[in-house]
Amino acid sequence: MPINARCKTLVAYGLVVSLGNGVYDITREGEQYLAGELDARTLDAD
Repeated sequence: MPINARCKTLVAYGLVVSLGNGVYDITREGEQYLAGELDARTLDAD
C-alpha cells in the first residue's frame, strides 16, 4: 500500500491530520496511540 493511502487511513481514524501538500501532523490521539495509551481497536473511521 502506498504511503499516501496509509496516511489517508490514519486521517480517517483521527491519528494524523493533513496540512496540505503531502504534509501530515500527528494528533493528540496519534501520540497517545504511539505511547501505548490508546487502543486503536476502539477508534471508528470518519
